[in-house]
Amino acid sequence: MKQRILAKDKKIIISGLKTGTFNITELNYLTRETADHSGDIELFGEVEVKLTMNDKRQLLKSLRSGYIDFQLMPDLLRKIKENFFLRVMMENCD
Repeated sequence: MKQRILAKDKKIIISGLKTGTFNITELNYLTRETADHSGDIELFGEVEVKLTMNDKRQLLKSLRSGYIDFQLMPDLLRKIKENFFLRVMMENCD
């Protein structure tokens, strides 16, 4: 489903493209339909995921069109659906 990107979202996405990450903390309202990470944000403060080259290309297209469609970015969509709390717990148990 396409969602409109606001000017402030574009700035966040551009800074994320520069660092190679997608900032879920700032853009949680866009990803909330897929997975709500409000609890993760409260626990960890900052939630970001790494972007693949395909994700970066699609995000650039989204910036040009003004709309974002996470269905066109399967790698990013999978990472957004991921359970961050479980991942952190597993990493700390090793």
